[in-house]
Amino acid sequence: MPAARRLFVIGLALWALAALAYGTVRLTFGPRPVYVNVRWADGVDAAARQRLEQRYGLADGELREGTTWGYALTDRSRTNIRALVEDPAVTDTHQIHRTAFRVGYFAQRLPYRTSRRWIPVTLEGLSLLALGLGCIAVGLGALERVVPRAVRGPLAGLRSAFLTPVAAASRLIEPLTRWTAGRIPSATAEAVAGFRIVFGTALLLYLLKHDVGAADVDPTADALVVGLLGHAPWIADWMTTWLIVWSLLFIAGAAARLSFVMLAVGVFTWADLYTIDISHHTVSALMVTLVCLLGSRWGDAWSVDSWRARTAGPKGPALRAAGTPQEYGFTVWIPSFVLGVAFAAAAIAKLYQGGIGWILNGTVKYHFLSDSREALVDWGLRAARHDEVAVLLSFGAIVIEGLVIVGVLARRYTFRLAAGIASMLLLSGFVLFQGVIWPGWWMLLLSFLPWHRVTPAGLPRLDRARGETRPTSPASWPRPLYPAIIVLALMAEQATVSLLRLEVSPMLSAYDMYSTTYASPADFEAKAADAHWLVAVDDSGRRHQCRLTREEAESLTMGSPAGGTLPSALRQRCLDPSLRVKALTVEADRIRVDWARLRLEETGRVALRSFVIRDY
Repeated sequence: MPAARRLFVIGLALWALAALAYGTVRLTFGPRPVYVNVRWADGVDAAARQRLEQRYGLADGELREGTTWGYALTDRSRTNIRALVEDPAVTDTHQIHRTAFRVGYFAQRLPYRTSRRWIPVTLEGLSLLALGLGCIAVGLGALERVVPRAVRGPLAGLRSAFLTPVAAASRLIEPLTRWTAGRIPSATAEAVAGFRIVFGTALLLYLLKHDVGAADVDPTADALVVGLLGHAPWIADWMTTWLIVWSLLFIAGAAARLSFVMLAVGVFTWADLYTIDISHHTVSALMVTLVCLLGSRWGDAWSVDSWRARTAGPKGPALRAAGTPQEYGFTVWIPSFVLGVAFAAAAIAKLYQGGIGWILNGTVKYHFLSDSREALVDWGLRAARHDEVAVLLSFGAIVIEGLVIVGVLARRYTFRLAAGIASMLLLSGFVLFQGVIWPGWWMLLLSFLPWHRVTPAGLPRLDRARGETRPTSPASWPRPLYPAIIVLALMAEQATVSLLRLEVSPMLSAYDMYSTTYASPADFEAKAADAHWLVAVDDSGRRHQCRLTREEAESLTMGSPAGGTLPSALRQRCLDPSLRVKALTVEADRIRVDWARLRLEETGRVALRSFVIRDY
C-alpha cells in the first residue's frame, strides 16, 4: 500500500478512536457540569424550587443571597438552558448567555459527577490526542500525495513515526538522550559536595522546625505510612532521632549514598505525618527531588568517604575517576528542573480550572484578599484595587510559572539564573503579599546557584566562567539513559497527575493551589469560605460542631438532602457515640468585604445543607 494511503488510513483510524472516546464520555458521563447562579422568583417555595432543580439538572444547590442560588448545571443542552431562562419562576441567571442559550465561556467547569473522575478525564485526553494525531497523519498523507518532495527533514521523521512506530522509537532514544545530556551543565565532585552540605543542612533545619511524633499519628487518615504507624505509633517518636542521625551522616559524607537513602525514607515518613492536616503540595516538590537524587554520587569530595578512599591507597584515584562532569552536574541541576515542572503544572492547573478567566478576572486580588490577615505587607492589596493592575499581575503569575522550565532547560547559565530569580520573586510574593512560606520550595532554589564555579583549575574555562552546557555524547556517561529516564519519567508523571488531577500525599500533586477563580466580587464572597463545619443538634437543642475539610464538605453537600449515612471515619472523628443527634447541618463561613478599600470586614456563617441521617 502506498505511503500516502497508509497515512490516510492511520488518520481515519485515529479519528475513529477519538470519536469513540469522546462518545463514551458524553454517553456515559455527559458534559462537565458548570457552576451557574439562578435567581428564583419571590413566589417559588422550597418544594417548587426542588422540583425545578430536578427538571433543569441543577445540582448541589447553595444559597447565595436572597433568592439567588448557586448550582452545578448538569444538563447543558440548548433546549434545557432555553427552558430554564424562559421559565417564569426564574428572574435572572449568571454565567448563562440568555439569548444564545449556552453557558458562558468563562464559567467555572466543575468535576464530573462520578467517584472515578479519572475515567472521563482520561477519555477526554485520549480523544484530543487521537484527534490531533489523526489530523497530522491526514495532513502528511495529503502532502505526500500532492507534493511528495516537501516531505523531508522533520516531516520525513514524523511520517516514519506513523508508518514504522517501533523503528522510529528506537531511533529517537539516542537523540533524546543526547538532548537531555545537553541540558545538564557540567559540574565537579566539589560542587556536589558543596551542594550536599548546604542542601543537607537546610533540610535538617526544616525537619527540626516541624518535628513529628506519636501525637501526630491519625489511624483514620488517608495516608499509607500513617495507616501503618497506627499499629505502632511509638515509632513516630523516634522519627526526629532518625532524621538527625542520617542527616548528619549525609552532610558529613559518611556512607553518603546509604545515608541519603535512609534520610529520604525518613523524610517520606515525616512528610506523611506532617501533611495530615495541611496541603501536601507544600512538600511534594521536595519529595520528588529526593527521589530523583537517589542515584547521585554524594561522597566523591569533601567527605568522610573521600578521606577514607584517599587513605586506602589506590582506591582513592579510582573513586574520583568514576564520576563525569555531566553526572555531577545532574545532581546540582535536577532540583531546579523539578521546581520548573511544579511551576508549569501550577500554571496549567490555573488555566485548566479557570481558563483565561483566571487572568481576565484579576484572580490574584481575590487570593491576596483571602490571605491578607497573614500578609507581611499590604502592597498586593493596594495594587489589586485597580482592576487593570490585578489582571496584569494575574497574567504575570501565569507567565512566570510557565517560563521557569524554559530557563531551566537553557544551555547558558544566564538564562538558568534568570529562571531562578523569577522563581525567587514569585515565592517572595507569596511571603510578602499572602504570608505563605513553603521552605520545601525555597530549598530547591539552591540549585540555581553558580555551582559550576566550584571547580578545580583543570575544567575548561568556558564552563567555569559562564556555566554553559556542551553537547555531550551519551556514550561518555557511565549510565547514559539515567538522566533521560529521570527527566522523561518526571514529565510524564506530572502530565498524568495534572490531567487526572490526582492528589497522593505526600508525593503527587497537581499543584492546583490558588487555581480557583471567581466570576465577580459577589461570587468571591459566596465561595471563599474560611472554614466548613459539621454541626450536630442533639435532642436537648445543644449544638456540637466539627471542622471539615473543603473536600469533606463538598462530598456531604453533593449527597442526598434526606437519608443516607455519614461516612464512618467522619462519624468517628466528629460525633460522640453517646450523643442522640436530632439533625445535622453542613455550614460554611462566609466572607464580607469592603470592596472600595479591598479589606475583609467580617465573617458570617451560613447553612449549606441539612441532613437527616438514618443511623442516628
